Amino acid sequence: MTETSKGSSIWNSALMHRDLIQKHSFWEVKDGGTARFWTDSWQQFPCLVNVIQGIPAHHIQSQETVNHFWQNTQDMDRRIWKKGQEILPDSPEEVQRTLVDELQKRKILQGTEPDKLRWGYEEKGTYTTKEAYLLILKDQLIKDKLWEKVWSPRIWPKISTFLWLLSHNRILTWDNLRKRKFEGPSICLNCKMEEETAVHLMQLCPFSRILWEKVTFRCQKEGRKIGDLNNTIRNWPQAPYQSNILNTLWQIIPGIVMWNLWKERNRRIFKNQSMDEQQVWQIIYKNVQETLSLQRWSQEDFPSNNKEQAIWNNWQLHLQFPTILPIISSK
Repeated sequence: MTETSKGSSIWNSALMHRDLIQKHSFWEVKDGGTARFWTDSWQQFPCLVNVIQGIPAHHIQSQETVNHFWQNTQDMDRRIWKKGQEILPDSPEEVQRTLVDELQKRKILQGTEPDKLRWGYEEKGTYTTKEAYLLILKDQLIKDKLWEKVWSPRIWPKISTFLWLLSHNRILTWDNLRKRKFEGPSICLNCKMEEETAVHLMQLCPFSRILWEKVTFRCQKEGRKIGDLNNTIRNWPQAPYQSNILNTLWQIIPGIVMWNLWKERNRRIFKNQSMDEQQVWQIIYKNVQETLSLQRWSQEDFPSNNKEQAIWNNWQLHLQFPTILPIISSK
């Protein structure tokens, strides 16, 4: 393949994730004649040089294979490792003990087949797209607060999906449509004043500002970073209240607001219909009420101090907590 060749999408994807493939590959040791003892990953364990500190350099550079370090015994089912002082005669006792403890975890059956290259951490050691996907998430995404905030179990799945696309600038606002060579008016139909971008539609548009002002007033708190959607989603405070109900409301409200702003925009484009800010707010309120009503609350979850009680009164939510029924004897 030449440098200018684009290659297939499968090949390009494999190249893009080759570090992931290499990082999670390992040798399944059989006869021990291929896997390098010190510098290869084998039996689904990390390389010994990454686990044990203080191994002399000449041992590592020797590139000896695994079968150099077990005893020649044929009357047992499993391989028996040499003693620590035999493998590392010029190392301190502490390093030798650490090596012995590590080798006890790596059990190898007697066999004459050649070592096999495997992948991943499932029992079979075979590649699956599911495990690869989960490893990518573990390595790259879960460390990001954005992932945690967007995929919260308290948020509707369709809103989580929308927020994920929004945070990656993948929703089809007019500016993104133009990048795809689509010709259109490019103006925000919620205000008919400015060019439509995700930031304008969700935060800067006069229509959206009115809705966010209602949120700020009713919650007595501001969580937005104006002009930066990712910052708003990623750094939205987790639990600013003592009341569990108010904290849940606070966590779900940004997604519900932005989801309904997007729906109103689409209503105007595809149905040639429109709602005013108060009508959209009523839908937002209904979504909040429905979401909170699906959960079971105890008396302790409701606001207890005066400040939070005032916020509760601002929302005028209708929620109930479970009534404790008396136990009726069967006698």
